[in-house]
Amino acid sequence: MKSLLVCVLALDIGSSVFADDSDPFFDDTVVQEVRVTIDDPNWYNTLYNAHANDPTDPYFPASFTWGDVTLAQIGIRFKGNSSFGIPTDKKSFKIDFDEYDEDNPDAQFLGLSALALNNGFKDPSFLREKMFLDYASQWLSQIRAVHTRVYVNDEYWGLYIAVEQVDKTFVQSRFGEGEDGNLFKAQASDDADGPQGDFGSSLEWLGTEPEPYYERYQLKTNEAANDYSGLIAFIDALNNPSLADMPAALEPLFNVESGLHSMALNLLFAHLDSYSGSAHNYYIYQRNDTGKFTHIHWDLNETFGRFRFGLPQNYNLQNLPVMWLPPPQEYRPLMERLWNVDVYQKQYLRIMAKMLRADFHGNSMDPRINQLADLIRDDVYADTRKQYSNTAFETNLFNDYGNGPDFAYGIKSFFSNRYTNVRAQLDGYAEVTDVQFSELMSVNETVMFDAFS
Repeated sequence: MKSLLVCVLALDIGSSVFADDSDPFFDDTVVQEVRVTIDDPNWYNTLYNAHANDPTDPYFPASFTWGDVTLAQIGIRFKGNSSFGIPTDKKSFKIDFDEYDEDNPDAQFLGLSALALNNGFKDPSFLREKMFLDYASQWLSQIRAVHTRVYVNDEYWGLYIAVEQVDKTFVQSRFGEGEDGNLFKAQASDDADGPQGDFGSSLEWLGTEPEPYYERYQLKTNEAANDYSGLIAFIDALNNPSLADMPAALEPLFNVESGLHSMALNLLFAHLDSYSGSAHNYYIYQRNDTGKFTHIHWDLNETFGRFRFGLPQNYNLQNLPVMWLPPPQEYRPLMERLWNVDVYQKQYLRIMAKMLRADFHGNSMDPRINQLADLIRDDVYADTRKQYSNTAFETNLFNDYGNGPDFAYGIKSFFSNRYTNVRAQLDGYAEVTDVQFSELMSVNETVMFDAFS
């Protein structure tokens, strides 16, 4: 039987496996612990009201301690949109280590400028973001995440997922110390109206003037220059040439291979709160060394089919098509346009097949799930502010939990069921020409051999 899974495809587009000063903090063989001290006795209401009502969303002074490392003054605030509405006082935090001394490298924490502390919103298992990022880092330069117990003014505030911030520090650590390109966050401008204002960073063509793009993409580096010309040129090349001419126009401006990997990961993990569905929760960065944009994932708590963009509530996201597109009115050129180019479509399907072979199944994932669950269990149980119960945590490691809008696939069962479904889909796409050999080598174990080994 022909199968796309037999393809041999050697790719090297970089990953987030690298070493830097912050490695000890992202050591996930232990639960990390950070302590934040805020002098304001009414700190919770101060942070809450600022995030909810102040459009500038300011930081407030605090001290930060991890082990023997203490920073006497950092900036802290609440973060998040939907996660901010969690029905307990366990909000997510954003920490800016050099908020009050940004030109001083000693003000950073192990070389990090900022850190997000995510509260586990909509994730009974506490594993979704961590599992996605660890798996995806085999191929892409991903942010790092580690489970962290957080104390505020010496009170245990709960188990969080500490996540590396995508910023100038991040791009320099992944792409080179001299990197100073434009980094855009796919997010509506801060004054956009309503919760749907964030859902619009679809990379559609909006014309040659920069103003329409201000409402969909926030420039996070080089803000003073406010240069959107590179972004507009990339979106132009993605949308406007004929399909035959698009590769020549697009490839000098966008890392297509990385983009195909990113979209494959989104759909493999049924991650629709992303470019692939809601059209937000990602960054794109234009590298100085190549001039090309690259896609960077962000906000992964609703992976494993937790977000149902444009789908009925009873739709089984474990059966999501590998080339799924949102409703026609929700155009996604980075998927649709690329998949309509035959060579890109084949490359995408081979990438998806390669990912299935890379231990995307229960036999390989179950031990890692057990390991992480055992590591965090005591801290989960001690977390009285978490969104879900201890029973929900234990259930969702293996099996589905909840119903209606709060339905969550089991982590172990998702891997098993998604693997089976995607493999069947890929076999349906396979052609004889999909069998590729990157190298042939003979092995001769006898005492006699010819000149060609």
